[in-house]
Amino acid sequence: MATSFRYHNHVIHYQYKISKQKDATQHILLLHGFLASMYSFRNICSKLQEKFHVITIDIPPFGFSSKNAQATYTYREMTSVIATLLEKLQIDRLHIIGHSMGGQLALRFAYHYPNHVNQLTLLAPCCFMKKTPFFVNLACRAPLASTYTRHLLRKKGVREILRQSVFHDTIIKDKMIPPYKQPFQDKQIYPCLLRWVEDHEGDLDETQLRQIQQPTTIFWGIEDAILPVELAYELIRFLPNAVLHVLSEVGHLIPEEATYTVASFCLTE
Repeated sequence: MATSFRYHNHVIHYQYKISKQKDATQHILLLHGFLASMYSFRNICSKLQEKFHVITIDIPPFGFSSKNAQATYTYREMTSVIATLLEKLQIDRLHIIGHSMGGQLALRFAYHYPNHVNQLTLLAPCCFMKKTPFFVNLACRAPLASTYTRHLLRKKGVREILRQSVFHDTIIKDKMIPPYKQPFQDKQIYPCLLRWVEDHEGDLDETQLRQIQQPTTIFWGIEDAILPVELAYELIRFLPNAVLHVLSEVGHLIPEEATYTVASFCLTE
């Protein structure tokens, strides 16, 4: 079931997939990374349905969610979006999987709404990033900043971005390119990306991380060229109930590269 709801100046696209298990009662929410969409979880979703009702969401302005440059794109805004969705679906507690940006969002949701989270599974989550510097915010507001961002991303190309995110190029198939490319066909996304950068309030600090008590499992690719694995060893120092699994021959795009590993773990927990 694919549908949408409105929250402030956003229209949020999400999917709710019924479990294949008749008497299933558990829910799991999947949060994608920056420049991605719920599409990146398509393979994991089908496996997770063996045990869970699965919820995926296009975090705005990505995927099929709205692209409104006047909207707010702080992490706090996005955690409120998730809380609103859970209320709408009448879900009290659930398991959250978060990749990259979605991993930081999962951590923040657990921090702000601890009673709604049973467990976290983090896939190379963003961590320890600081608030966007003032001079970067100024650059984001420059008249041609949106045009330049669009030119830069289009010049690099979706295939090259994917190639830099994985260890084995062979997992990148031609059929993957159009879905990953789709959100960037809309010119309205580029000013929204700049707004994302402006609104970045910094990741949870060490004191805040120590307050997250939920059981947390972290997967990190040893060949991650986007967020180096050294961050994983730093992050685990501050999460009281976390365990780390370092994956060999895996880069940053864990939902595509280690589908079976992540799904199997969630199904056996």
